[in-house]
Amino acid sequence: MISIRTKLTVLVYGAVLVTALTLSSIGISHLSRITRQHSQDSLQLMCDAEKEHLNITTGNLKQAVDIMTDLILNDLTDIDRFTTDSVYRKQLTRGFERQFFQIASHTNGAVSYYMYYAPELLPEQPEGFVWVKRNRLSSFSALELPRLSDFSREDFDHVGWYYTPVENGKPTWLKPYANKNLGIYMISYAIPIYLQGTLIGVVGMDINFSLIIEEINRLIVYQNGYAYLTDEHNTVIYHKALEANVPLQASTEMLEMGLALDNGWKVYVAAPKKEINRERAHLTQVYVLTVLIISLICMFICSHQTNRLITPLLELTAATKKIASGDLNVHITVQSKDEIGQLAETFQKTVQQLPEYMYRDSLTGVRNTSAYRRAVSRLEEHMANGADAFGICVFDVNNLKQTNDLYGHETGNKLLINATRLICRIFSHSPVFRIGGDEFVVILEKTDFTNRASLLQQFELECQSTTFTASGITFPVSVAYGLATYDCLTDKTYEDIFTRADACMYNRKKEIKARFFTAAVALTDHAGVEKGTI
Repeated sequence: MISIRTKLTVLVYGAVLVTALTLSSIGISHLSRITRQHSQDSLQLMCDAEKEHLNITTGNLKQAVDIMTDLILNDLTDIDRFTTDSVYRKQLTRGFERQFFQIASHTNGAVSYYMYYAPELLPEQPEGFVWVKRNRLSSFSALELPRLSDFSREDFDHVGWYYTPVENGKPTWLKPYANKNLGIYMISYAIPIYLQGTLIGVVGMDINFSLIIEEINRLIVYQNGYAYLTDEHNTVIYHKALEANVPLQASTEMLEMGLALDNGWKVYVAAPKKEINRERAHLTQVYVLTVLIISLICMFICSHQTNRLITPLLELTAATKKIASGDLNVHITVQSKDEIGQLAETFQKTVQQLPEYMYRDSLTGVRNTSAYRRAVSRLEEHMANGADAFGICVFDVNNLKQTNDLYGHETGNKLLINATRLICRIFSHSPVFRIGGDEFVVILEKTDFTNRASLLQQFELECQSTTFTASGITFPVSVAYGLATYDCLTDKTYEDIFTRADACMYNRKKEIKARFFTAAVALTDHAGVEKGTI
């Protein structure tokens, strides 16, 4: 057997050089991936936040016009009377004006709202109303209705608010434009009103586009980054460096992240790659310098033969720290036929067996309390970052203590094992944890959460018919359960959800307590006397 001293003396310089180059290559690659992922994640978070803000603004506008449309369709039911009875029509219009005034007054950024009746129905003169707010501090005031026939249908800045939704035949978002009737740069949402297949008119509302611009420009993206807005065809709506209404060209100098808004437009967040690369270059320099210094120190130490075991022991130490942090994905590369090799082989085998001891319950085979704590930590982290819906189901095996007292712990263990099989069979796509002697927890996510009602119904049915036999006696498998689902508005911690589920379980346990006590008395009467069925 070649000694460690001899191996290190011969291979020290080559080993240190190879190690330094390998670590540098891996480290630089890892740093590049981390900084790139970090930048993408940062832009994603910014884009998500900007999307939510813009959706609120545009969503309020859409909701206001939808409400206005519903009010019109609810009140305007007689189209013949509407077209022939001017008194009736004016009465309806005054009512609409009062209602719309209240709606527009509570819509942030609204600068005008209108109801323009179709000139085909009322050709003599324009009818309807237009109310305008000239600035943010003023109130709405009525404006004289424009006559559509005075303008060309292609004159978007004057009559696009009417003809565009009519031509589309559906609710329409109008891109930002300078409304020459009002003298305001705005965006509009308009809906053509049809009754019995006849166009009655157009109802809509406008908001000052400066609100959107302020919201976009408020976002800080690195030092020289920015946000911008396009339509569904990637035509620029607003961009700090580009003109509006031109197709968006991908930039090779920017890292960009985009998301679609509820109205079909898209918001993008862009950051200069130079700024991102500058951070990566700095980290790379620090890392390479660190590797170089460590390599020189190792060569010096090894050349003096003061620490001949440093390299393999460092690897084992790193693996130990990784395990201590909870990561068991450890692979030891030391394969020498010496003392360190034997130690590494034994260490690797021990690590491979750790999950069985650390995260599995030895009796039931499901996950234990250690695994449960890790799962709770994961859920609380997801809750802090905006988790998807999930549920917690708490289970308690009934009559375990009575079974242990009357028939021994071996029978009690069989009861636990059969209860575990029942839980795992029903919730086959969810993690099952044993958190106490007779307590289990199932975390319901994705499809199991969606189908939780049917799964619990199936569980309750099978629980009524599931039994096992021990010592010639047939025992029922009775399990009480309680379910609670995550509510992002009220649940601050995982404990809030668990407490509700636990309380629900104990309430259910009380409901079936009499039946279980009756079964326990029956067991007592027959214990040690004759074989029977509970």
